[in-house]
Amino acid sequence: MLDQRLLPKRTLDSRRLLRLPVLLRSRIGNSQFGARPVDLTDISILGCRVTAPFQWSPGTRLLLTIPSLAAMAATVQWSSVSALGLAFEKPLHPFVLDHLALNTVRDGQLSR
Repeated sequence: MLDQRLLPKRTLDSRRLLRLPVLLRSRIGNSQFGARPVDLTDISILGCRVTAPFQWSPGTRLLLTIPSLAAMAATVQWSSVSALGLAFEKPLHPFVLDHLALNTVRDGQLSR
């Protein structure tokens, strides 16, 4: 099990964590807005960036569903015209991050 004491506190320094470029077709949503398709474009153990043609206000809680993983709770940290930054409620285990990086689409092909 991941020792939570080894993780940095959620500060601006958290953005310095390893952020892996990926392309994973995913879904985000909540009970108010329903589920919507997004492309997950980078990910770290504490959060991710998704491209989406809609905006949600920072602080909005939602569920992110990534293929082959259970839905996970996340909170919108920032929103622009074409992307959202999400913070995971519970950090990803590093092995899960590795799995996602190995199973992403690059140049139209599944990386493996």
